[in-house]
Amino acid sequence: MHKCPTCGSPILFSVSPGKHDFKTALQRWIEDIELEDASYAYLRQLRGYSKNHFLPFFKSSDVRSISGVQIKEFRRVLLKKGLSDKTLKNVLGAFQTFLFWMCEEELIGAVPRFPRRKKKVIRPVREKKWIDQETQFKVLNMVAHEPTRLCIAVMIETGIRPCEAAAVHKDDLREGGINICRALDERRVEKPEKNGKVFFRPLSAELYKNLCELSRSRPGAALLFLNKRGSRFSKNHLWRFWEKACAALGIKISIYQATRHSKASQKRAVLEERMLEELRRELEHSTAKTTLKHYALGKEKKI
Repeated sequence: MHKCPTCGSPILFSVSPGKHDFKTALQRWIEDIELEDASYAYLRQLRGYSKNHFLPFFKSSDVRSISGVQIKEFRRVLLKKGLSDKTLKNVLGAFQTFLFWMCEEELIGAVPRFPRRKKKVIRPVREKKWIDQETQFKVLNMVAHEPTRLCIAVMIETGIRPCEAAAVHKDDLREGGINICRALDERRVEKPEKNGKVFFRPLSAELYKNLCELSRSRPGAALLFLNKRGSRFSKNHLWRFWEKACAALGIKISIYQATRHSKASQKRAVLEERMLEELRRELEHSTAKTTLKHYALGKEKKI
């Protein structure tokens, strides 16, 4: 005995819902997004949601049978998986976008009501860390491959992302610094910066000199940083070299936190120290501790 894909009534023979099949509609939705030139990372994320969450729950059901009660149960299943609050929000947001697309395609009459977002689920958050410049260069010296070492050195000094550093061309070198105007996506395809801008980042004299020497071995407007095979870096290339160097020193920190996070954190530490010294000098105190504790009050004390 089979069930009708529309109303669920028992029927003698199975009937395929065709374009109303959940899996078929889901594939068409992702194809439409791909045709709109969405980023590869976003498409990979949607395919991951589909494989891990959407299809295991809804399978090949008729999209016209999706109800608010079913979506509420879907949310409960996601909660049982122990997803973080951010991931839960992203999965449900993507599914709601899919429902709006089906409504525009007239596959469903209206978007079912979504359950109200209840109190935020408190889950353990991965702690972020940073390191000082001395530790950065200790790890950097453990990287044997010169182009990779220089690429990471650029990230340390400028705070740019790994995908931006890996996309630097020979012609991006300017007097005393480097222009950042593109990035490599997960497929190692060059993409312009999101806002289409070019921004200049100054470099130390030694690093700039080393980059100029490396550029002489690169023909034309080629990429500045290449792997041992002479091709552009993959997504995980810099991460692998950094983790191996960290392991040799018994340090555990991701390359993103060791460069971009650490750049900002180092700057914050310098500014805070400067601020405390100026506050101490303003009231002629022997130490800034007295000034900060009793005189330089926070915003919450303002009336």
